[in-house]
Amino acid sequence: MKFFLRVWCVLLIAVSVARAQYEDEENFGDYKPTLDDDLIQYVPKYTVRLGFRGITGVKSQFGGQGTISPAWFSVSSSNLLPIQIGSKEGVAPRVYHDGFVGPDGRTVADPAGNAVPISPDGFTNTWAFRSPEQATEDGLMAMHVYTATLTDTGFQEKKPPLGLGVEVAVERDFGKIGRTRLQWGVIGGMSVNQFNAIKRASVNANINTTTDYYSLNGQTVPDTGTAYPQFAGGADVSVLLGNEVLARTTTVTPSSDALTTRWQSRGAYVTLRGGPTLLVPFGERFSASFSAGAVIVYAGAAYSVTQNFTPATGDDWEEFAQEEDSKILPGFYVDANLQWTMTETSGIYLGAVYQNSGDFTQEVTSNDKGATYTNRVDLSKLQGIRAGMNFRF
Repeated sequence: MKFFLRVWCVLLIAVSVARAQYEDEENFGDYKPTLDDDLIQYVPKYTVRLGFRGITGVKSQFGGQGTISPAWFSVSSSNLLPIQIGSKEGVAPRVYHDGFVGPDGRTVADPAGNAVPISPDGFTNTWAFRSPEQATEDGLMAMHVYTATLTDTGFQEKKPPLGLGVEVAVERDFGKIGRTRLQWGVIGGMSVNQFNAIKRASVNANINTTTDYYSLNGQTVPDTGTAYPQFAGGADVSVLLGNEVLARTTTVTPSSDALTTRWQSRGAYVTLRGGPTLLVPFGERFSASFSAGAVIVYAGAAYSVTQNFTPATGDDWEEFAQEEDSKILPGFYVDANLQWTMTETSGIYLGAVYQNSGDFTQEVTSNDKGATYTNRVDLSKLQGIRAGMNFRF
């Protein structure tokens, strides 16, 4: 009995479904809904921006502290020796900024005809000087070593010119805000800009001069710098110089023009940005957009310093030092743009941008580790223009 009851229920349900389907088909008859293709329209939601950015506001502040020591002496381009004077006692070889005094090279022939050093007589034929002004009125030859101690504690500031770069961004449109014409979305982009700050200036320094005096033994020297020994007809015709320091003096002289510094900070920074956007249409083709958000900046720069030292005697001396460094800096941006729609999927834009990316500091030391130079790169007040093309899809 239960079996027949279940079968009856299943048949009742099937008849009800069939009846309902028949009534639906009868009500619609031969009517078949059609869709007009013209009513289906895709509205682009994404916009790609491709253009350039011209940015100003990068600022470099240069400074330095320490002592600069000349590393080389030269009488001619082929004679380069490291500065070394040591103690004033003894006859050790000494190299100065404007000359050198070396071991005596005179020889005599022994009974076998071999050349052997002469017996020391307190003089040497191996020496050089740079300027006749080194000869004093009392018959001495003055040799000098110079160092410069930076006393200028301030910073030299340089703002490089407008730096051009490229940018690319993708914006997602999320539609209108309520029943207004205002539209909102989010944007993410990347840009690359370069900078090159160069500053050249004379800096204040104390010139430290160490002077050693040697005896000329009543001899005179030529009117131009000369290196000895010298020979004529196979004979040694060198002017002999005492090979021991008779006296040593040290003086400190303030100077504002003996030391000239050239700083250069050359680098680039990549900006990754993202934030919400607000679009304000006006007219059929024009609109204004505003955006603000966060940035992450990857900045790298090569910092170089060239010191040119002009001593009282001898050749000018130059030292070059360079260091490269990179930093990751957080910050924020604000921009405003005017857009003109050319077609349904393309247009152009022109706008202004402000960006704060903080700052970072670089340091480079001189070759002898005696001086340290600082460069503070300020990216906290960047501003400029941007322009390019919009492509919607």
